[in-house]
Amino acid sequence: MRPTRRLLLVGEGNFSFSASLCDASDHETRITATCYESEESVSRQALAKTNIQHLRGKGVEVCFCVDCTKLKDYFLPAKRNFDCIYFNFPHCGRKAGVTKNRELLMKFFCSCADVLAEKGEVHVALCKGQGGTPADQPMREWHNSWQVVAMAAGAGFILSDVHPFNVEDVHGYKCTGYRSQDKSFSVEGALNHIFTRGLPFPHPRSVICQTELEGKRVSLQVPEIFVDKINRGFLDTNSDHPVRTIHEKLIIQLCQTFLLQRVDHSLSLLHQGHLSAVSQSNAFCIIPNTEQNPSSEPIVNSTGEEAKSSETIELNDSVRPDPQLDKTQYFICVKTETSASKANGSCIGAISAAPCGLINSELGIVFASVNLDLLAMQICGISDWRMLWTLDKRFLNQFIGGELRPFKSFSLHPPSYVHDVSFWIPEWEQFDEVAFHTIARCVSQETVVSIQLLDSFQHPQTGQTSLCYRLTFQSCDKALTRQQVAEMQMQFRKELQQCLHLTLR
Repeated sequence: MRPTRRLLLVGEGNFSFSASLCDASDHETRITATCYESEESVSRQALAKTNIQHLRGKGVEVCFCVDCTKLKDYFLPAKRNFDCIYFNFPHCGRKAGVTKNRELLMKFFCSCADVLAEKGEVHVALCKGQGGTPADQPMREWHNSWQVVAMAAGAGFILSDVHPFNVEDVHGYKCTGYRSQDKSFSVEGALNHIFTRGLPFPHPRSVICQTELEGKRVSLQVPEIFVDKINRGFLDTNSDHPVRTIHEKLIIQLCQTFLLQRVDHSLSLLHQGHLSAVSQSNAFCIIPNTEQNPSSEPIVNSTGEEAKSSETIELNDSVRPDPQLDKTQYFICVKTETSASKANGSCIGAISAAPCGLINSELGIVFASVNLDLLAMQICGISDWRMLWTLDKRFLNQFIGGELRPFKSFSLHPPSYVHDVSFWIPEWEQFDEVAFHTIARCVSQETVVSIQLLDSFQHPQTGQTSLCYRLTFQSCDKALTRQQVAEMQMQFRKELQQCLHLTLR
């Protein structure tokens, strides 16, 4: 026996959509239909009185004078947890502009968060072009749309699906409410937007891990940017991650041609260092943890300014290209249906050779490296590398049993936000762009997708150089709001001053 599904409809006009949905639902579905107006007022509309009687005869709960922006005020905790909430063609009424309607959507989504089940959906139908996403054809300019994905993000929702709103599929539905009157309006080209909850951004936390370093067990505090990437077990035997599946399939194919020996341990990524030798270009130096109760702030330092100890742990040189061995002769490229337009396909690896006699006087050595993550993205159609690291279970659920299939994103058309930052470079110092990018990545929790140099200027009197960069923020799996980005940008500006000693303009 299937569990009961609970549906909530808000902003109903003549209740024709509720009646159609009721007739199409089974006995395990419980429907609550609500309206902003009073029963007396609504009953004056054509078809409304008949539809209300029909709904009540079918056991549907019909409520009036319900404000969709304050839903928790109308439903006790025991009657919440709706599996689906519908809001068809929301509008503030009469000639309300886009600003007021955006505000209505924002408050509605925040209200939904209080009464929606954890895995529930919010369905919002909008007229042609109102949503402001690429799904609208033609697509309105962003400032002239209702910005539905950005309004939903404020309540933690992401757009997971969008499809045409076909009146033919809703038998008996009659739209009404044009300019707050009992008049119909055009729904040609209308879209139904389906929203789900996105995972919240994690709070900064301290993680201590142990590793072997030069024959000793060392405890170290993991930089915050790596906390969600260590010990994920992507290549474990019981993992369904596409990277592991591709790794195993690749090994099987290579074994048919070459004699392979699998290494059962990983190369050490760290080596002992000293603060005096740390440069800003070293993206991460990690301070060994010596306290019994570590602080709540992870130690991430690209300059060494905040370090308490003179000893550091740095990335091993083995993970950096060796100029003597990195004589790349071939690139490994793959072509898929999605990348067929590219002349040489997408590069996922390289083949290089060591000069004769460098390692062995008799044998030539050839090195081949393949980026499994890039290969997985090409095979499964994953457009954003960050999705490989998502904690949202909807990603791995698409690859159960190790089956490789085209990935369907559960976060469509996420909003993006742009911020500029201008600063003076200290005299006699060279600007470290690697450190600049590293700070942006850390502060933004990897939501910065683009960093573009807009302008450079040299003062004619002082000779000091000023740079202006544009940062674009966007999340591939979480709901990112304008307010969150503004806070990230402010923190980024502080870090630039403290770590790189830049003078902001």
